[in-house]
Formats: sequence, C-alpha cells, structure tokens
Amino acid sequence: MNGIRIKNYEAASLYEHWWGFRLQPDSTDAMLVDSLFKDYMDMGSRDIICLAFSYRTKGYGELKEKVRSEKLLRSIEENSDKAVEISRQRLRELAYENGVDVRYPDGEEVHYRMLYRTPGKAKKGTCMFIRDSLYDKAHEYLWMGIELPEKNSPIVQMGAYSSLITSGIVSKLQIKPEQILVLKDLESSTEADAVLVRLGEGRQCVAEVSSGCRLKNVVFDGQALIDMSIFPSWADGYILLRNHMAKCAAFNTNISLFMHEQFGGDYDTATVRDMWGREVRVADIKLICTESTMKWLNEVGRLVRNGFQKISG
Repeated sequence: MNGIRIKNYEAASLYEHWWGFRLQPDSTDAMLVDSLFKDYMDMGSRDIICLAFSYRTKGYGELKEKVRSEKLLRSIEENSDKAVEISRQRLRELAYENGVDVRYPDGEEVHYRMLYRTPGKAKKGTCMFIRDSLYDKAHEYLWMGIELPEKNSPIVQMGAYSSLITSGIVSKLQIKPEQILVLKDLESSTEADAVLVRLGEGRQCVAEVSSGCRLKNVVFDGQALIDMSIFPSWADGYILLRNHMAKCAAFNTNISLFMHEQFGGDYDTATVRDMWGREVRVADIKLICTESTMKWLNEVGRLVRNGFQKISG
C-alpha cells in the first residue's frame, strides 16, 4: 500500500521544542496511506501530522534538573512562565481547541488544526492534524457540509463516519447511484439464556445468567452483494467498500443472472422498490446493500433530515 510519508509527534515534546526547552521534538516516521481523502487533498509530507499524548510536559524545576545544554537553559530562564507542567489531558484539550505549532529544522513554522481520528486511532489516543490553510477544504470534504448542533451533538459518531474515506485503498470502483439497491435491514430475534452485566456495589461489574432474554441480530449487518460484471479482477470473493459515511463488505455474485431468472422477458423494463419507495430498474442494479451500510441513516442522518445541513455554493 502506497502513500505519503508523514510524522507522528508527541504533543508534550512539540510544546517543549517550540519554547526552546529541548533540541528536537519526539517523532517517528509514519505514512498517510492512499485513500479517497488523500487523493482529493493532494497533500505533501508536511501538510498533515499525527499527534500522540503519551506524557506530560516538564515543569521549571524538572527541566532545570535534566537539561545540560547552555542554550536550552537560557531558553528555560527566558521563557520560565511557559516552563510549566501540563498534563496529557490538558495538552489534548489545548491541541483540540487551539491547534499545535511545529518548527521544522529548515526554519519553516506550520500551525496545524485537529481534523479527524479514526476508531483505531481513538483506541491509541492519537489524532490527525492538518495544516491550517488546508483545514476548511479538508473538513468540508470529510463532513460533506454537515453542521452539527451545539446541544446533543453526535460528535463521536460523526468522527467515526466522516473518517471512513481516510481508510487505505488499493483501487477505486465507480458505481452510479442508480445502480445501487438499498433495502431495509432484516432483523432476527429469539429467546435464549444470556449473561447480563450490570453495575453492582462499588460500581463493580457483576455478571448474571438470565433466562428468557429476547436477543436480536441484524442478519446482513454491513454486508452487500456486488455484480460480477464490475467485481475487480484483482480481488477474490469479496471486497471492502468505503465512501462518504458508507461501508460494506461486498460479496461477488451474479446479480444480473438472478434478475434475468426472476423477471424473464420483462427483465429490461422491470423495476423494484428500494427502502424509500424509489423504483430501480433491475437491469441497472450492480450493488445490493442494506440500510446498515449507510451510516448517514442513523444519528447524523436524522440531523441532516431535520435541517442541520449547510448547503455549499
């Protein structure tokens, strides 16, 4: 998988380097892999960085004790009001609110703003920041112009869904909207014994066996069928598809043959209705998926349908 080389920085080290308390920030080499987002933005290696918050900054006394360089010691004295201990959590808050500054070895200074973090990066506590001048273009593309309300905002869901187009890709597949049939999810339910977890005394988790529980499952959650005529030759069995707030595992099938067998001589003119009642020509269908594929149909989708949307010019 290809991409552009970028840097992973530690937030605390960036702060200390900016104020002259260390010679270089802590960093590791990383890669922004090929994706719909990367191709759209056409960025360079300094346009986007990954930020981690693994440790705090050092206070004045600790810095004076550890630093041996005369140059750094002078900076600590000259900027003593900045030589303060800042917790990991506070560093994150400051970075999210105000962005971060990076001074490169050649003297270039770049201000970065928080852009997105994937569910995987959320588990690690890291986050992607982009050059300030590119923020508006990138945010508009990721969020599709959607603006969230100040209260009861599904910011976590929006963060997870908007970052789908940053997923690494090996190729692109063009499917027209009129070639996609979206169906309602099919739920399966049954009664069975289950282990239920609740909070007990001291807010400790307690597991209990309970009988007669109603269990539900979305049968085709995240699955789709793709016609063999557009299934890529380099793939085998199924492919993972990603687009704006949509994802699915699309399995290689012969949709056209199935429709021919179902509608016979009416194949060229027959239509079926999707989950919204829209008529779709069966001869056009190349992808069949369910509503669970379309992430914009849940919390974020309800906001859009209720009017929380900016219409771009």
